[in-house]
Amino acid sequence: MTRMRSASTRNLDQYRELYRNNQSYGKSSEELAETLISLIADKKSADENWEPHTILDFGCGLSNVAEQVGEVLGLAAYKYDPAISSLSVLPVKNTDIVINTDVLEHLDIDEIEDMLSDIREISPTAIFHIATNKASAHLPNGENAHATVMSVEEWRGKLSEHFERVFVLPAKKSRGLFITWEPRQRVVLKLRWTVLRDRIKKKMQRFSLG
Repeated sequence: MTRMRSASTRNLDQYRELYRNNQSYGKSSEELAETLISLIADKKSADENWEPHTILDFGCGLSNVAEQVGEVLGLAAYKYDPAISSLSVLPVKNTDIVINTDVLEHLDIDEIEDMLSDIREISPTAIFHIATNKASAHLPNGENAHATVMSVEEWRGKLSEHFERVFVLPAKKSRGLFITWEPRQRVVLKLRWTVLRDRIKKKMQRFSLG
């Protein structure tokens, strides 16, 4: 329907090759399904004027998290990724909420502006999940998959250039989780517990393997 300004990036062909040759790559956001559902459900509960019907996963990769979230919350799910031919055209001009998970860090710093501008035009309501360290994966050309590495506060500043309000939420180590509306304390506490639970589980697994 619509071609995005951010559709052409320096490493786009590299990601096309990755997706063709590695069907398990680009699915990490499915681990965030529980978190995304909690955040969207809490906003809906807190804001009686917000009645979402649609969700867009912008830069979805091979993930089905939009469908997972949509099924639980009764939202029509859309997906977009310029590196996947079947998803390379934006399916809708506007949605009630956009999710952008593990995407921005894969862009060069000068490419991030276009993507954030595109997302802001689609919806003022967005969730971002961004890695703040180098990736374990490398592109076919040998480059590290994370082209831009910044701190959580630096990412918050960058997002704030395009969204009126940006809030930082509890997230795993070396990850930033951001939303463009003010969260209620209950959901912040829930996320904090989720992060702690996962950290304890990971330590227990390491202990049992040791």
